[in-house]
Amino acid sequence: MRLTDETFRMSDEYYLSCLQPLYAALVNGDYGFLELPIFRYEQTETSLSVTELQANAISRSGKLIQLSFSREERSLFQNIRLPETTEPLILFLDKTSDKTIKVSCNDTSVPLCDADYQLLVKLESEHYNNPDAVPFARFVYRHGWSMDEAFVAPCISLRSNGALLRAAANYAVEIEALVNALKDAVNTEQYMLVMAAIPALCRIAIEVEKEADCMTPRHLITLMQEGIQVLLTLANMEKDITVPETEKCMAFVESHYTPYVISEMVHEGIRLTHLLISLPQLFRQKTAVVAEARLESEVVRPPRRIVGSTDSIRKKHH
Repeated sequence: MRLTDETFRMSDEYYLSCLQPLYAALVNGDYGFLELPIFRYEQTETSLSVTELQANAISRSGKLIQLSFSREERSLFQNIRLPETTEPLILFLDKTSDKTIKVSCNDTSVPLCDADYQLLVKLESEHYNNPDAVPFARFVYRHGWSMDEAFVAPCISLRSNGALLRAAANYAVEIEALVNALKDAVNTEQYMLVMAAIPALCRIAIEVEKEADCMTPRHLITLMQEGIQVLLTLANMEKDITVPETEKCMAFVESHYTPYVISEMVHEGIRLTHLLISLPQLFRQKTAVVAEARLESEVVRPPRRIVGSTDSIRKKHH
């Protein structure tokens, strides 16, 4: 029996499919890149031509994405047509297909001429949801299409993206400064607020400082929301204490994790936490209690009896 390339490929895909539940369990509902993806391209007004793409990721469904493409293999790709719009675009790497044969290069409907992978272009406002697809780039229109360098692709851990890991370190500095500001406000009328907030914020600070490298972006954003929610709740119980930019703080706490705007959410959490450092300045100082001198109670003394000497009494009787 002759073992063809097709046979080996089918065998590899079978074993990968067996490992898929394990990948899904490892990421525990999260998904993203195991390392920062590399994406280079050439562009015209209406299309993109991929020149390099390297991606190692796990999709939300648990599929392993391993793709390494260089300029020498350019024939694998068709040009990606850009839609006629000025809305931001999200590029996805999709591994929906289970086929094992390559698509003909003449088939222009598939940008990547490999049935295992497809490059999809979707409007950001569409909120495209596909458990087998992972977003890896964002394009914005500013007198022409350009890649958004601030876009952060979803990743399995902050260690996979240096910018996110640095952002976590910056957040740890801000949350520690907030704790110190609250400690300086112990001798205020908001003593109970201070004593309730400090333990919760200290726990967040320690977790970010010790576990940032293995933390997911979703977890980091959740911790940011938790810290802001603690102060919102406690400040709401006090009179005349208003959290700076209350509406934006509430909107941030109530917002859901969105893979397209990881960078924006992380930086907004850092900014709002920095604003909260000034919150203790609104606390009222305790009024000095002047101990009033207790007036000495007057002792009512009975009238003094004046009694003559016994000698004079004796003289009268004699």
